[in-house]
Amino acid sequence: MKLNYFNCLRFLRWSLLSLFLVVSAGQAKVYSNIQIAAYGEDRSFHLEQCQSKTFLNFMEELVYPAIKGDAVNRTGGEHIDAVKEGEGIEIRLTDNVSTYHVKYKAAEEENSERAGRSFAAVGFKKKGTVAKYLADASDSYYLSSLEEVGGDADQLRLFYDVIMRIMTRCDASGLDDLGEKTQQVAADFIAVLVAEQYRHLTGGDGELGSRFNWDDALLQVTLLASFHSGQTDNDWGMFLEKQFTNQVFDQSYPDYDEDGNRKKNKYGKPANFSVYQQYRDPRRVDLEKRDSQLNDYWQQNPDCSRSGINKTRRDFTLMGTEITQWLRDNKKTKNLNKVLTSVKARGASNVFQAISTYLINDDTPTNLGRGSKTLVKGVVDLLMEIRENAVDMTQDFAAAQAAKKDKKRGPRA
Repeated sequence: MKLNYFNCLRFLRWSLLSLFLVVSAGQAKVYSNIQIAAYGEDRSFHLEQCQSKTFLNFMEELVYPAIKGDAVNRTGGEHIDAVKEGEGIEIRLTDNVSTYHVKYKAAEEENSERAGRSFAAVGFKKKGTVAKYLADASDSYYLSSLEEVGGDADQLRLFYDVIMRIMTRCDASGLDDLGEKTQQVAADFIAVLVAEQYRHLTGGDGELGSRFNWDDALLQVTLLASFHSGQTDNDWGMFLEKQFTNQVFDQSYPDYDEDGNRKKNKYGKPANFSVYQQYRDPRRVDLEKRDSQLNDYWQQNPDCSRSGINKTRRDFTLMGTEITQWLRDNKKTKNLNKVLTSVKARGASNVFQAISTYLINDDTPTNLGRGSKTLVKGVVDLLMEIRENAVDMTQDFAAAQAAKKDKKRGPRA
């Protein structure tokens, strides 16, 4: 994407939004220069132990049993203090990048899918004991950070290459060569992936269950970021509430009673509400919309008691389907067909979904062999092609949406 006036404005918006999220309580907790205690061999795993197998196999064979087994050692207190004290499980991606996973519950415990936090650590100093960057990244913070990285095509390509290498063969080569921000975002992705994949695995107590497939939602939207990174302020949009639009409601609003007093939620804190997919909520009439952004794929339920990327599954699935169809309609199928062949889904209607389904699937071979290199290159090339064509796609999707609205209104008098 060429640097122009509009892209400069978008970069400024990303930077301000990232700063806000760093200091905003409840969204993400980001720390600097944190001393971390040493982890014993029974609770520290290196990605190299995966032996070139898929990341899912690494999770099922080593990480899931370790996190589940550590649940009996769970203590009270703050999650950050648990990391400082060496509690939980450590995953070493490289000598410079690690993730930490603390206070998770075992599958048989109540609400195990809601427990635990995962941290990404980058930039170790003082013989690997002090992390320059340590983040308990929320979905919203991660997506905003990824949007910022997407402003640099070269860094985005490297980002996708690194995370795909990790997912297909546990190969973290290239991770330490990323720019500082990109490296942090890649580490955040792995930290959140481990968190969501552990929860997915609790559904089958060590195998992928039929519930909690939030790792799949994370991966699909991460791949979709390639499309949004190629858009501009003049040509920007996403599917939200089944409409292709660049204007959306905020993810939450303060909730007041009839006397104008702020309501309290069940925890005694100020209450909020969300109108996402609440089409009959009368409050929508008086609420102003704003420009959409990548982190709008993260939404909340009506009383804001639950949130996640998975809330927008219907929308991001529709977005992926429309992009895939556009590639076919415009005869840009070389990279598309290579990827779909690699993931055994030739003819699939949604390439993003097909990639994720292949990589997060117990029926996929644990060792992809030479096929992993073909898949990684194919996916990265495809995503960058999508980025290059994002403006044309956006204009076509917007025109189709406008035509649909005109048809719904009927002929003018």
